Amino acid sequence: YPHYERWMNNIAKAIDPLIDTAPPNLPQLLEWKWAGIKDNMSQIMALSQTMWKLGKDFPSFFELVSAPASKISICLLKPLCTTDCACILFHIVERWFLSEPLRATLAVDAIIGAVMSPHSAGSGYVLLHHVMGELEGHRNSWGYVEGGMGSVSAAIAAAAQSYGAEIVTNSEVSEIMVEDGKVAGVRLKDDDSEIRASVVLSNATPKVTFLELLNKASGNFTSDFMKQLKSYDYSSQVTKIN
Repeated sequence: YPHYERWMNNIAKAIDPLIDTAPPNLPQLLEWKWAGIKDNMSQIMALSQTMWKLGKDFPSFFELVSAPASKISICLLKPLCTTDCACILFHIVERWFLSEPLRATLAVDAIIGAVMSPHSAGSGYVLLHHVMGELEGHRNSWGYVEGGMGSVSAAIAAAAQSYGAEIVTNSEVSEIMVEDGKVAGVRLKDDDSEIRASVVLSNATPKVTFLELLNKASGNFTSDFMKQLKSYDYSSQVTKIN
């Protein structure tokens, strides 16, 4: 187990910076034009640094994020040669654990918040995601907020109000208004009143924000952008109660 934990922590440390890095624009990169490469250079450098940090763990990392959690194993390079050519294949040569109860216990972290089983491809990444959790400098640690999650919202509200912010609750927004191609504020659903603003920050999903609240301004967005929005899947088995 200590070897398994050390391996997971090494991978978590290597890819942790990617969490705050925007992914590369793949359609742009696939055009193989210098402008596209230049626009994505910071993302490319971040990925390169992560691969360098992973080093010899890269093959097992690739297996971890793409394979089912039930297949957790050490992935080693084992060359297989034929008379015609020599090739290197990734072979699973040793499993981490043989105890079925222990596997089941560890696999719990691979299905929390995910609509899948430990035998589903990609569940290994969910397992890694939970290992990446950090609390007060201690990785692979999780905690509960004193007073419940609602106390986090209350603390944010109190901080905002201390700087003069006005908070309006129980007022659903029906539209983010746009005038001359620029945001002009929001319209409230209940009384159709307007709150004028030059900047609007939405914490709704991109799908709701762009397809519903900005529906009247959809002509300002490209067809590819709208297609990507419509393909988002937000289904989940988790409900948060504050």
